[in-house]
Amino acid sequence: MSDHYVRSMDDLPKEIQQYIESSRFSVFIDEDQKKLANFVYKLAADKCREIAQKFEINCSFIKVYSDSCKSEAITDFSEGFSLIVHDQFLGQVFNMFNRILFYDCDSNTSMTYAHKFSSFNLCRFGYLREAIFCAEYYRDNRHSMDLYKKQTESGMITHAIVTRIQENFIILHELCHIIKRRKPGKILDKENYVRSSLRDYLNHNKTFFLSCMGENKSVKDSYRKSSVRFKFIDAYNQKSDDLADLAFSMIEEVGYLEELVCDLFSVDELSNHPDLLGFHVHKIENDLTFSSSDDDSSEISSKITFFIGIVTALLHLRTMQTVQSTINSHADMLINFNIEHDFNSIKFDPVVYFLNNIRVHFVKEYIFNNFFHESERSMAFESMFSLMDDHTDKIFSPSTTIVNNMLYNDKIISEYIEGLDEDLPDDDVEARLVVSALWQLGGSQSSDDLKKINAIQREFMDAFSRLDQDKESD
Repeated sequence: MSDHYVRSMDDLPKEIQQYIESSRFSVFIDEDQKKLANFVYKLAADKCREIAQKFEINCSFIKVYSDSCKSEAITDFSEGFSLIVHDQFLGQVFNMFNRILFYDCDSNTSMTYAHKFSSFNLCRFGYLREAIFCAEYYRDNRHSMDLYKKQTESGMITHAIVTRIQENFIILHELCHIIKRRKPGKILDKENYVRSSLRDYLNHNKTFFLSCMGENKSVKDSYRKSSVRFKFIDAYNQKSDDLADLAFSMIEEVGYLEELVCDLFSVDELSNHPDLLGFHVHKIENDLTFSSSDDDSSEISSKITFFIGIVTALLHLRTMQTVQSTINSHADMLINFNIEHDFNSIKFDPVVYFLNNIRVHFVKEYIFNNFFHESERSMAFESMFSLMDDHTDKIFSPSTTIVNNMLYNDKIISEYIEGLDEDLPDDDVEARLVVSALWQLGGSQSSDDLKKINAIQREFMDAFSRLDQDKESD
């Protein structure tokens, strides 16, 4: 392939086309948005090629727009061909989360967008009734959302600056996965650093991460398949002395160590390429100049923007992965006929939540220690902790609460969900199982069942996207 920036699926090898099409359900997007996206992402694609070539790797990039809402590194289909698949919808969701977070939007706005966010996640897993309920709530309330009004009043474009940082952080993270698979020895120093510093971090922060998951009185059956997860949850509940060692073992077992390596790689590469940020940010041991301005307030402002952009990206991912794992766990229980409609507490996968919290705080500490002088740290910490609390209140809690209501709240299910079946197929439970399996496998060859589910979901997502097409441009 001659062009590293792939503009059409038709330009990809056939097997990769099939993988992308069967693992992502495409969403409607008009031609003007396509042109804008090509302009926006071309710089990131060029930078990935430039960095990859330093590692003697050829890397291509394609932008898609789908319900999958994720970036992905593909290296498995042909020797020497590496591809970053970046979902523009991920940037759109980040953009909306950022508007809600940075412009002091009201609770109605948070709850309304959380219904949209829940809707397309429920739809992806085949929960069409629940998705329609959330979509209708969003449709009926979206005009009262105050995020555009608040942004106009502020006169700021913080959301756009931060979204740019976040998307480039995600894209460079995926590039690191490619380097890890193609040239594992090239990032061995970073991997050794993460192993060593993560052990130290876990050992010195037991009190903190003991509060990361809440109470988990029972161990989920699925964890019994993984001895280290079982032991970790049991040790967590018992507040065991060897909790840090078990946490490290679990992080290794589930492949999360590589995620942390890629996060730190991305942080470093972003700081080395100011054209991806719009300003300069250097590590304190290498360069004491952080922006083109001599104004100290501008320097600290640039660093805090960099800091906040990356950490909030990880907080957004924590919300996404927690919601997705909650729905997926419910689908797994359907398979095992083991649904318990106990709505006494919010249900989400404690290990997924724990791993994401460790990720947020480990990367936060890395940036804090490597990019901020001692005199700047109190200001950075104050900004970050206030923002993290706001993120929980305005983004994480509304989304997880809505999904749990849809899946476990008998009153809501009986009054609002079960009646939404007039125009839906009879086999929506089958759809849930197939889509759940597809999500876990990361792709599947087309089948009659998959084509039928794909068509249902594409129609739903296209209609939903058109509904909001005029409201969500940068």
